[in-house]
Amino acid sequence: MSKCIFNNEDYGRYYFFTQLIELNNDKLSVDAVRAMEILTAKSTESFTPKEIEFYKTFIHESVHFLDSTSTLWGIEYSIRLFNCLKSENNSKCLEVFALNDSEIEQHSDLNRETESDHFTYREMRAILSYDKDHGVHIQFKYHDYNGGAFRLVHSTPLSMLAVIEGHAFSQEQLIALEIYESRMDCVSLGLLEKKYKTKLEEINTTEYTCVLAFVEQIFSELEFKKKLKIVIYACELVLNMPTLMSTFPEGIIDGLFRNSDPLLISSLKMEFGRGMNRSSLLCLMLIVLQFSFEKDPIDEQGNFESQLEDRLFSVFLYEGQDLSRWKEQFFMMWEMEYDHGCQLLAEKEIELARLSAVGNKNKSWHNFNISNVLLPSIALSTGEFVCSENNIDYDMEKHYYEYSDNADNLQRLLEQRKGKKPHLRPYVYHDWLERIKRGDTGTKFYPE
Repeated sequence: MSKCIFNNEDYGRYYFFTQLIELNNDKLSVDAVRAMEILTAKSTESFTPKEIEFYKTFIHESVHFLDSTSTLWGIEYSIRLFNCLKSENNSKCLEVFALNDSEIEQHSDLNRETESDHFTYREMRAILSYDKDHGVHIQFKYHDYNGGAFRLVHSTPLSMLAVIEGHAFSQEQLIALEIYESRMDCVSLGLLEKKYKTKLEEINTTEYTCVLAFVEQIFSELEFKKKLKIVIYACELVLNMPTLMSTFPEGIIDGLFRNSDPLLISSLKMEFGRGMNRSSLLCLMLIVLQFSFEKDPIDEQGNFESQLEDRLFSVFLYEGQDLSRWKEQFFMMWEMEYDHGCQLLAEKEIELARLSAVGNKNKSWHNFNISNVLLPSIALSTGEFVCSENNIDYDMEKHYYEYSDNADNLQRLLEQRKGKKPHLRPYVYHDWLERIKRGDTGTKFYPE
């Protein structure tokens, strides 16, 4: 994942199945000694343009590692992943992990075919869709204005891939923006934003960039920095959403998808209630946040970050609920689920993810400071391993070789699966939801 998606060159990658960060230092002419200096630097003032690219890539791949080991979503992902790797990819473990993996990769084959590499669009619309192999999901439809009417020019599914890549890329861009701001480098600041917007118009990467493009559209009046922070805050929240807090006001779901099939709406509600489909939850959060900004504009004199956090939490409030009380409940439930996840990591001897989860529990979700997070040793393309400022005491080289063969086999097995995402059929979800509302009890069997 990542690969060359956001750069013309492949400067690094994160291997999700072995949780290894690799940086291609040779492509940026950064030797191992200088790489270590960059990763432990207290200041970016002396960084050359190539070293900034190296540092940005380090940030991007580090966010992937943290998302997949020290968020509620990531802890669950790690447990299910290593259940597979430690059991030689036992079929039962594989079936469970397929749900998490499919929510990242499942929609790659649902992109609309196109002959062009780039496109222009004027509007994106979020459409509730269903596919028998992929389940209920949101499709982003890209439209252009042509001769008095909007014309569909592209379609891409919204998956967890867009969430985790959008999060990492936004954090990377924000770090670069702050470096250029500190240098008062207006030229580089302008080029950074221009290259960012150009990336959103590349058709072959929309599966990765659709969240970024959606925020760019619905918050078009905001400055670049605030758009990046919206993506970062919203992604952090959805990755850390406790299962019991992930329910969304039904009236809002009904209103946003009032023209959709009721069975699909019920499916979405039930998956939210089970802690699934976090990517669709992110989309709804962003839409409601935009409504909130329109109805009650942000106080320009106040702190944008604190107002943004309150607005995002307010998205989940039912009428009459108190925001401060809801936030207290949220963090209480989050801590309970997080600690339980750490306990399971310990019981199953999933050591790397456990060390990260425990060590990074109290890291700031939003004000990302690479000096305050624990990271494992990082592989360089020239063969060395280097450490960041706060290094996890763990042998990453041994870890990689211990699990790489099973990780490769797991990838093959997942690619061979006929059904991409394990899920219940929409009519089952719908009937299930209706029975819950009526207070029905007892067991009911559904035909295949």
